[in-house]
Amino acid sequence: MDAVNATRQGRRLVYHVAERSVTINALDASSADLIDRVFAEWHLTPKGENDYCLTGCRIRIRTDSGFAPVPSGSHRFEIADNGVCYSNGSTLYLEIHDCLVVLGLPGLADVEVWINPGRTDDFQELIRVVSYAFSSALRRCGLFELHSAAVVDPTSNQGVLIVGPSGSGKSTLTTQLAASGWPYLSDDVLVIGDRNDEIAAWPVRRCFAVTEQTLSQSQFLQSRVSFSQPGRAEKARFSPHEVFDSGFKESCTPQSLFFTQIAQNEESRISPLSAGQMMSRLLRMSPWSAYDQSTGREHLSALARLIKQCKGFDLFAGRDLLVPGKSASAMASVIQQ
Repeated sequence: MDAVNATRQGRRLVYHVAERSVTINALDASSADLIDRVFAEWHLTPKGENDYCLTGCRIRIRTDSGFAPVPSGSHRFEIADNGVCYSNGSTLYLEIHDCLVVLGLPGLADVEVWINPGRTDDFQELIRVVSYAFSSALRRCGLFELHSAAVVDPTSNQGVLIVGPSGSGKSTLTTQLAASGWPYLSDDVLVIGDRNDEIAAWPVRRCFAVTEQTLSQSQFLQSRVSFSQPGRAEKARFSPHEVFDSGFKESCTPQSLFFTQIAQNEESRISPLSAGQMMSRLLRMSPWSAYDQSTGREHLSALARLIKQCKGFDLFAGRDLLVPGKSASAMASVIQQ
């Protein structure tokens, strides 16, 4: 089947991610094009259209207005991106940007996605819709999303996760470490899961994204990344492979967790955390461990095992971490103790 006809009819696509597989059934041309555009920026390895032997999870996506009805009496709660989730036990309905993502409909794919035809021109919103669907499918493969950057200490070869919400300094810190020679996985989003009786981490997004302020404060980035439209709210996106010489890692085994937040101080502060404190912070970053009942137990087990194999720290990032090499020396000093 040639590419043009495949797009007209929709496509069946199989991707490898983090040593699992995800099968996408795009039922129309708009859905197939959307998947191509979104997944081009993620760490996914496409497989042949006729590769039916892989096990994993399935997503079915379509562009139409015939949404599945949300059952009356469902429990309702708000989610990120001004979305709403409805739960009636085993099935979840996520309404986000006038689109619908449904998990656990009996007899259908693991995740069903309806894209509102009126939203097809807003690519940034559709990225979020697909992201919800994708992370939901991965939970059914034993892979759990975590908003975290990841690097590897080049001296000890330890995997290091830098955990925090948007605006907590993950990307700034990751770029500083990568510029200092630390191999990198991601500056923003990972999935964690079991590998050889340990919890491993894999990157999701290929590009890095930093604010204009971070770019203006880093001479290293200024010499390698161009911010084409200064003054805009969007972050500057760039390929780390073209910027850093430290090298990309396809995965790591985490042994240190840093929970970062921006501190308006000259000097940074790093404080050790107990297992209970680490779990509390991870739960705040992993709401679906409570909401998605079909995967909640496995999700909580993965977080507990991650804590067991890691040392944990609060990192209050001050302005001194913008000094070249400072973040690398500060973090290495506590990792290698």
